[in-house]
Amino acid sequence: MANLNSRRWQPRLGCQQRHRPTGFPKFMDSGPPSPPAAGPPPEPPDLPAGLVEVGRYAHYRQATEEGLWLLAMGVPYWMFPVEGGYRLCVESRHQGKAEHELAQARRRRGRWPPASPQSSPADHAAGWAAPIAFAGALTLSYGLQQVWPISSLGLGRLDAAGVIAEGQLWRCLTALTLHADAGHLVGNLIGGIVFGHFLARRIGLGAAWLAIVLLGGAGNFVSAWLQYPSDYRAIGASTAVFAALGLLTGLAARQSHFPGSGVRGWLRQPLLPLAAGWILLAWLGAGGDRTDVVGHFTGFACGLCGGLLIAGLPDPLLRSKLRQALCGTLAVAVVGAAWLAALWCGN
Repeated sequence: MANLNSRRWQPRLGCQQRHRPTGFPKFMDSGPPSPPAAGPPPEPPDLPAGLVEVGRYAHYRQATEEGLWLLAMGVPYWMFPVEGGYRLCVESRHQGKAEHELAQARRRRGRWPPASPQSSPADHAAGWAAPIAFAGALTLSYGLQQVWPISSLGLGRLDAAGVIAEGQLWRCLTALTLHADAGHLVGNLIGGIVFGHFLARRIGLGAAWLAIVLLGGAGNFVSAWLQYPSDYRAIGASTAVFAALGLLTGLAARQSHFPGSGVRGWLRQPLLPLAAGWILLAWLGAGGDRTDVVGHFTGFACGLCGGLLIAGLPDPLLRSKLRQALCGTLAVAVVGAAWLAALWCGN
């Protein structure tokens, strides 16, 4: 029976012990101690006074990792070799804290790294296909807009009075395909390709672009509703671009939470992705005299809400190639139907 009050047994919050009983392993040894010549080490009949056991482990590395976690939390530990493994002990006054910290560590290890809905590296490589198609569609639309500038702008631009008072909801989608000039087009192409690519890697090609289109249109509707009855008019895909940024932010915020971390975890862990998203929104979406700040904000807000919801979907729903293909087809069909409605109702 050892006396914890003696200098020999004083714990040190570090990786070395100058004085320790012979045969006890170091905290930071490169491997387990050499086994005795005959048979496993006998289990101590009792622990030294003041120590309690908080875990038993079959492997030296596992016991050391758990002990180092405790040490990082300010809890000194002792490790005893016993038959069949190792015994991790702490002072009795630290027992509650040690058990809580070890439980937290196990929960966090069980959730890291976060699961990704992608099924194979081929999906990652294909993630550029939809952004390239997006760039081609916007470029083609801009070319057609130069041929029929007056009619295309009049039929497709976002008009608060038309959307809210007259129910011309197609304008929320058709406005995403129109641009004021080549610089406006190029800026939205760059943002859409980058954010769309990374979003496609997270939730799949079809789901990503369907979400961008629908939430971009929702952002336009909210923007028109907020600014009605003023003479508010807007064009450009920037609302959809910032919806993609909001989707990425919402996904990251939802997936950064570890279960079992309590109320503080819900408040603290998503703060970093949320702060990064808002910084990018302020940096990219608030400059210039002709910038539609309200549209950028509403697009980001709709995307953020969508990302928080999509992050809760089960992985098999997003892994299905058939569903991804249907979502991609629906994204194209929705924009096409919006322009058909504009041509039909506008003439």
